[in-house]
Amino acid sequence: MSDKFVQELRDHASYLEDDLGSGKTCSLLRKAASKIEKLMNDDRWIDCDDYLPEDGESVLVWYEYYRYGVYNRMYRTYGVGYQYNGVWSLSGMRARCIAWQPLPKRYRRKRK
Repeated sequence: MSDKFVQELRDHASYLEDDLGSGKTCSLLRKAASKIEKLMNDDRWIDCDDYLPEDGESVLVWYEYYRYGVYNRMYRTYGVGYQYNGVWSLSGMRARCIAWQPLPKRYRRKRK
């Protein structure tokens, strides 16, 4: 999800309030926008069973995979990946995604 989506929710709430005077619906839209914004800015993991990121959006993913050969065991780790229609892509690896979170904002050096 993006900041644009959150702003659209708030714009729709204002539109409904101005044109229809629909207070309860406007309040729910504003609460939803605030909740989404909080989740986007929060540094906590989101369970993949709860909901998924937008298709093609790169996110930090906590996943598990089975490693064959000498190791023959289950590993859990994290990496950057994305999903389309619930199918995850993680460097061509077959893995089960457990949770995800948005990537942090890009580092920018402060100029003196």
